[in-house]
Amino acid sequence: MTLFGESSDDRRDRLLGIAGLTAGIHGLRILAERGLASSIDIQTSVDGIRAVLEMLPEGSLEQGQFDRLEKMFDQMISIARTRFEETE
Repeated sequence: MTLFGESSDDRRDRLLGIAGLTAGIHGLRILAERGLASSIDIQTSVDGIRAVLEMLPEGSLEQGQFDRLEKMFDQMISIARTRFEETE
């Protein structure tokens, strides 16, 4: 089962969704890297993203995508823990 169909509107909606997700994740990464958000802030945001991703129908993400996102999330939390403490 897929979340989106194959019409041009469906493809557009899927691309916009991916663009929004990507922008949000990279925004969090920037906050973490610059020490502007604590690891708790990043964890809270990541938990929200995870909750949304877990609601997607099975097969909506390509094989391995969720694992790569999880690795990125863990790295952002770790970076935020180090960088936020450095700026306090």
